[in-house]
Amino acid sequence: TALARLNPDDALSKLNPGGQALSPEQVAERFEQYGPNTVAQEKKKPFLLEIGERFITNPINILLTVLALVTWFTGEETS
Repeated sequence: TALARLNPDDALSKLNPGGQALSPEQVAERFEQYGPNTVAQEKKKPFLLEIGERFITNPINILLTVLALVTWFTGEETS
């Protein structure tokens, strides 16, 4: 929001210009206007999706998987 971009002193003066405690009516009004006082958080990805993304984005994993598949399809055995 625009308040988040302000420096702390400007934000405080905009929210509470008198510097006094808020009345219960003001609290209710601000709660309605701004919502609850919570910190925004990112949604956590499911564990398997995160592992899958790490596997796919790592070129070494892709190379090793391709080489393992080629070896398996050709039937080549190691000694």
